[in-house]
Formats: sequence, structure tokens, C-alpha cells
Amino acid sequence: MRTMAWVGKTEDLSGLEPDSEDWISDSKLPETVKNIFREVGKTYVPTMLKNEEAFNSGEEKWSTEILGSEWEQRTFPYQVKCLKWIREEFRSLGDKHQTKVLNLLKDTDCERILN
Repeated sequence: MRTMAWVGKTEDLSGLEPDSEDWISDSKLPETVKNIFREVGKTYVPTMLKNEEAFNSGEEKWSTEILGSEWEQRTFPYQVKCLKWIREEFRSLGDKHQTKVLNLLKDTDCERILN
């Protein structure tokens, strides 16, 4: 109960009420945002895809190379669920918004999780 009260009280202490003008247009996103997606594409995306492959094959553990180093972990069903949710949310978008997402993720390797 106390945690819920704390979250409700501290969720946004900025005092600001954002409106539509407060958001950055996807056409004006700074290069730093693209760089974050590139990092995720090089490090986390390969683990999600390899984990999914291992899960579908019934493997308990798997390994892959990440940035020139061997990465090994046990297979996590929850990561497979997360990947499924991401794909479902993407497919629920209209063509226009899917195109926007794909343009944002282009050349980051993050787009691979949407296939």
C-alpha cells in the first residue's frame, strides 16, 4: 500500500503538464537518439534473437558473440514474451506509423526484431 501511495505522489514532481508542442518531432530527433538505438542493436537485439531461437529449439542455454566477446546465458521465456509483445505492438500500428518506426530504426539493427 505504501509503495502505491509513494509512486502516486512521486510519479511526476516536475509540476509540468506536457502538451503536443512539448514532444520532439521524429524528423528532428538528435543523432544521439539514433546512436542509442545503434548500441541496443549491437548488444541487446542479438541476445533477444538468439534467446528466441534457443527457446524455440528447446535449448536451456545458448551463446553468441557480442562486440567481439562470447556471451552465454540460460534461455529466458520472459524475453521471448517481450519480443512477441514488441512485434504485436508494431503490427498493430497503421502503415504510416510502421513506416515511421522503420525509418527511425533504419541502420540500427533494431529493425531485425520486427521481422
